[in-house]
Amino acid sequence: MKNKSKYIKILLLVVVAVLFVLRGVHIYNVTNDKVADMYDSGFAARQETAGLEKGMEITQDIYIDGEFNGIALYFSTNAIRNFSKITVELVDKTTGEVVFHQKVSGVNINDNQFSNFAEENVISGGKTYTLKVSTDTSANGKKFTLWTDNQNITDTSVQYSINGEKQNGVLCYAVLRNYHHTDNYGVFAVRMVFMTLILMLVCGLIIVGPKKMCEFIFDKRFYIAVGIFLILVIMRVNFSSIGMFDNYVQPGQGSEFVTPVYGETHSIRSDEWAVSTPRYLTAKYTDYGKYNYIIMGKQTENIAQTGLYKSYSALAKPQTWGYYLFGDSIGMSVEWCFHLYYLLLCQYSSFIAGKNKVLAVTGGVMVAFSGYEMWWMNVEYLSCGLTALVCIYYFINAEDMAEDGAQPVYCHTWR
Repeated sequence: MKNKSKYIKILLLVVVAVLFVLRGVHIYNVTNDKVADMYDSGFAARQETAGLEKGMEITQDIYIDGEFNGIALYFSTNAIRNFSKITVELVDKTTGEVVFHQKVSGVNINDNQFSNFAEENVISGGKTYTLKVSTDTSANGKKFTLWTDNQNITDTSVQYSINGEKQNGVLCYAVLRNYHHTDNYGVFAVRMVFMTLILMLVCGLIIVGPKKMCEFIFDKRFYIAVGIFLILVIMRVNFSSIGMFDNYVQPGQGSEFVTPVYGETHSIRSDEWAVSTPRYLTAKYTDYGKYNYIIMGKQTENIAQTGLYKSYSALAKPQTWGYYLFGDSIGMSVEWCFHLYYLLLCQYSSFIAGKNKVLAVTGGVMVAFSGYEMWWMNVEYLSCGLTALVCIYYFINAEDMAEDGAQPVYCHTWR
């Protein structure tokens, strides 16, 4: 029986190793993909079209000057994964020739962002093309829409149409040029670090079993949390949606890290990427002084908006020390990952789960990687609140723990 269990573990490890290699190859192919320079038309997203459905065709005449490789359209997916097939065509208005045709799955369409439709073939410019957008499947529930501008219209003849009927507005689009291959080795390296950490966890679960693995994680939680924290900070990882700016400021012109290493940017988190994060990043240009004259063009208090103020008051927020010591890039990573470190300690869930270390580890991980923790910056309410509960718990039970030979309360709190 032991030999059978051993062989099963070996087989599972081989399967995991193969999947790891295949996933690595996939990550490399996706990371080192082809991109295009984006030239925005300048229209602002103000109003959505009717939802795309089978039998509907949205068209608009577009004059494109100079050679290009495709077009980008500003979709709204209503934050759902839609498996409809979207077809985009460009037709030469003079000759009627289809010069561009591409069909993509709805899962590849970005929500409230530009979605690129490009190819290697260079298309000649200096002509007027008819843009056609349609879908060949009927989606249940919410449908895709296209963002339009119904205010900056100087030529009513270029307004978009639905099944030949003119609408009030023009589509938000961008012209794609210089379609080229990218070598994003930095993004690839960061992604593989995450994959390696997951591989180590899975292999540990297979070799020693889930129970012993969770007990090991709980017993060594301090060292594991510090190690993960340092790895994330060294790689300058944060969970901001600041990449949304790539849709508005020089789209497609950023570095390889302009898109998330994992996951997606969330436009709905505008209070973070459009308000809080710019205030943090511009504070360094005021040397973290009392006032910030950049973000609003007038006197704005740094400490009230960000808590960044290089004085004795900075001692109250250790999560912001990275800004003062290492600059905005590492500082931003420290602040985002600081709360993750607290939550991964699993200390707060240990007295809820009792002696069940599996539940304690599971609870800590579930809270640490929840949507609230991953997307929001003001999670100190959660981490500090739970830390306070731990302190109260050990304070109340300090006498009983001392009788049992437990370590002093201050050691328990910071372990």
